[in-house]
Amino acid sequence: MLIKVKIKPGSERFRISIETDESGYYLRIWLKSHPEKGKANKELLKELKKLFGRVELVSGATSREKYINIDDDIDLEEIIKNKRR
Repeated sequence: MLIKVKIKPGSERFRISIETDESGYYLRIWLKSHPEKGKANKELLKELKKLFGRVELVSGATSREKYINIDDDIDLEEIIKNKRR
């Protein structure tokens, strides 16, 4: 499943939420790391692997808007709801 991700680097802590825009759903993710030498991408992939298992960065390595690929049988809303607790 291909998912759009919008990141906010340099935040106080890692957070994730499901948002909508004109093109549909996307994940808004706040990262502690700054976008220096790939640190933000490493944190992004590490945290998403904890939630979803296999994660692949498809595009946007140097952008705040990225596309990731995860397994199709994952229920995003349920995982994120449990992460907020």
